[in-house]
Amino acid sequence: MKKFIKKVFSIIFVLILLFAGFFYFGLFTKQIEKAKGYYYVYLGDKAYKKRELVNAINFYKLGLQKYPGHYLAANNLGNIYVAYEDYFSASDAYLLALKYKPEFLLCRINYALILANQMKDYEEAINQYKKATDAKVTIISIPFIYNNKESTLKNKGLAYYNMGLSYRALSMLSDDSYIRNENLVKSKEMYENALKFLKSDYNTFFNLAIANHLLGNYKDAGQNYCKAIELKPLDYEAHYNLAIMLKKMKRFKESYNELEKAVLIMDVNGDAKTSRYIFDILNEVSQRLAVSGDYSYLVEHLSDESKDGSLTYIDGKVVVSDEFDEAMNNNMEVCEGKNLFF
Repeated sequence: MKKFIKKVFSIIFVLILLFAGFFYFGLFTKQIEKAKGYYYVYLGDKAYKKRELVNAINFYKLGLQKYPGHYLAANNLGNIYVAYEDYFSASDAYLLALKYKPEFLLCRINYALILANQMKDYEEAINQYKKATDAKVTIISIPFIYNNKESTLKNKGLAYYNMGLSYRALSMLSDDSYIRNENLVKSKEMYENALKFLKSDYNTFFNLAIANHLLGNYKDAGQNYCKAIELKPLDYEAHYNLAIMLKKMKRFKESYNELEKAVLIMDVNGDAKTSRYIFDILNEVSQRLAVSGDYSYLVEHLSDESKDGSLTYIDGKVVVSDEFDEAMNNNMEVCEGKNLFF
């Protein structure tokens, strides 16, 4: 009887094994393939860190063949393709990552950047940026170990900022003045949203200033140009664009001063071509200044400069003295006509 029972249990056990093998064989093989995929991704990560990009591509592709759901590997593969300027392959890799991780903000932004900058598909880029800003990302905070709050907020800000750039591009492409203006307004709104996350970002303040400038909102534009100048006083673009706006407002004295700063920055940087272009506008403004009755200001201003002696030219490039360096930096931070805007 005992032998019979033991035999029955043995048969049942064998049947269970056969049953499990029949119904779960696919699961077992899937897990084996997944393990192989992780191994190839591990090799890809090692090659990526060593900047062995060709090896990294090959290992990541093998890993994703075995386990397509490894979204980090797909994102890294996309980044490498971007480095090689293979944007179509990069798009495919980013889309694969987003298929398995739709809330992967940085990956979606990278994909949208390709759509906007390389493929000029601004509408689809905007659609992707909206998905990034609308994504519900779980904030995880483990003290001293992991915290994704800061990176999540920064990526949301970047999505809004780049959406603003895409709306501005759409505005420039349109022949319809109403649509052009409508997209500029949307561009401005996106920059404003970006500043909620990127509170001290020069590029956001600068592009918001340009949007307001183009819309004729000179007070708001002036405020944003001034904030951009305070953040990066040695970047010529904010000085130059503020000067152009002040010229439009017939504030020639303030425009002249800002153009001088832009010329000086370009001279120090050795950009002679841009410097000459700005200098031509500076000459035009100085003529306007003279015609408007402020010729005495020009004479006094030029007289002060000649006495300074802090600037010298060596091999056609401006060189500043050590004493003047700090004073110049402080002067560059001053926004001409600030009282007009605040």
